[in-house]
Amino acid sequence: MSIRTWKTCPLGTTVAYNASMKFPFLALVAVAALGTCAVASLGACTAKGVNGGLEPDAMEADAGTPKLVVNPPDVSTFWSSVPITGHGPANATLIYTTPGGGQFTANLNSSGDFCVDVILQKNTVNTIKFEAVNSAGVYTAASFIDIRQQGDPPGTDPNPEPNVGYTNIASGATIRDLSVVVEEGSVSALVDGDSTGIVSLRNTISEPDWLVIELNERIPIEQIHLETSNDCPLEALKILLNDNAQSGDPIIDEWFGESYGDGWIMVANVTGNVAAEQTLEPAVGDPLARRLAIEFLSTDCGPLVGGGRHKITEIEVWGRGEDVPDDTPTNNAPSCTSL
Repeated sequence: MSIRTWKTCPLGTTVAYNASMKFPFLALVAVAALGTCAVASLGACTAKGVNGGLEPDAMEADAGTPKLVVNPPDVSTFWSSVPITGHGPANATLIYTTPGGGQFTANLNSSGDFCVDVILQKNTVNTIKFEAVNSAGVYTAASFIDIRQQGDPPGTDPNPEPNVGYTNIASGATIRDLSVVVEEGSVSALVDGDSTGIVSLRNTISEPDWLVIELNERIPIEQIHLETSNDCPLEALKILLNDNAQSGDPIIDEWFGESYGDGWIMVANVTGNVAAEQTLEPAVGDPLARRLAIEFLSTDCGPLVGGGRHKITEIEVWGRGEDVPDDTPTNNAPSCTSL
């Protein structure tokens, strides 16, 4: 008998067989003579060639499995976000998980090519997991990449403060949309420049919970400043920005989890906050945006059982400089749009 292939089976056993497998008992004897256990369900095995490569029959069986290729980026960067490219199944859904931002999705087009801007945690190694699921619900194998974020880009002010030359582009802005319930006050008081009044918001029964502010100007955003009552700080939230001329809801609740609406990107992720005031800097340097969304992720001063409740006194969005023409980059940070 001429042995050409090894079959590796689910129980970890290995069976040698010839092309026709007319005499499998001879194969078992041959393998047993070599000291290898040969008890297996041959129909469930995957074939490997003698040099480790897939045999033609295994290649045919493998053809129906969706593939995902992630192009490795630089292993280290001082930028707070990096674009990551790759190729997956056509018209599938890309799912990627980051250490600080949770799980995100992106729709792959008919080519399967993708580029996503991934926000990194500062001064640490970020492990990002990628996988894709096709229209039949079949997942690709997961791919993992590691990127170390270290330091700040050249010329970065580590502690910028709103001052002369900065504008609160949320002052008097329109609260365009919200999925939370206003229990006390008016949403216009969130952006009226007066932090003495309290606006009480309650989460709905179904998640997600968010509000959208239509910003007054399209200029580079430096800081987002949030003020709440002392007895009810915002413990966990995300800040999202959108620069499209038109946009829908920022958060979409789907069967495999939440995803962002078209054009929305997350620029800040807060967990474990206990302060009544917090100033956040966008993870993507000086982004341009036409609107800002806040997603409420904690119950704050809500009941122990049921939806959360939030008491906000003021929301400020500080930008700098003159109006920037459409599609003009404000820095040299790498992104999908700059590739």
